[in-house]
Amino acid sequence: MVDILDEAIQDIKEERVERLFFKYAKVFIILIVAFLIGSIGYYGWKTFKENKIYALGGEYLMGMYRMQSKDFEKGADIMERLATGDISYSALAGLNYASFLSIKQQFTKAGQVYKMIRDNTDFDPLFREFAQLMQISMRLNAKELDARQGIEEYENYIKNNSIFKASAIEQQAVLYLSLGEKEKAKEMLNTIIISADAPSMMKRRAEELLVLTSL
Repeated sequence: MVDILDEAIQDIKEERVERLFFKYAKVFIILIVAFLIGSIGYYGWKTFKENKIYALGGEYLMGMYRMQSKDFEKGADIMERLATGDISYSALAGLNYASFLSIKQQFTKAGQVYKMIRDNTDFDPLFREFAQLMQISMRLNAKELDARQGIEEYENYIKNNSIFKASAIEQQAVLYLSLGEKEKAKEMLNTIIISADAPSMMKRRAEELLVLTSL
């Protein structure tokens, strides 16, 4: 009797499983298909992304080559296009393009490109800090800032950044010299000379500028 009961219970279980299978078979199939499509899509996108990065890298190198040759304008056009495109090369391209604009004395536009790089939180902090430093320089060249305002901008930069701090101090010294405030310039230059972080080339330049403070 017990065996018959056990068999009946087992049959009911198997029948229930069978009913459940047929009831949800479509759902299972849809999930499996979705998984397969998702997997194919992921690896397809990954391959596409890698190919795109390689293509952008080639375009960036071509832009660099042209900027270093007689096709300077064409190289700048490539950099301008890359600067507003995929993030993979946009920061580097933007810095190169802003440099080109600076050489062409298009300081306002160069400052705008530097600002774009500075404000983009997806970019490496190194690029963003450098762009911020250069933006101040462009604004000074474009006469958007006077010497006093420039000194203040560099002071704020020094408080919030560290990588190019010595360069900002050097620019402050130059601005103080332009205002005839030699003691303040001397103070800035000595700060660079005794700094453990300032590059040796910058220290030598500071020593040369220091001579001007005694004239």
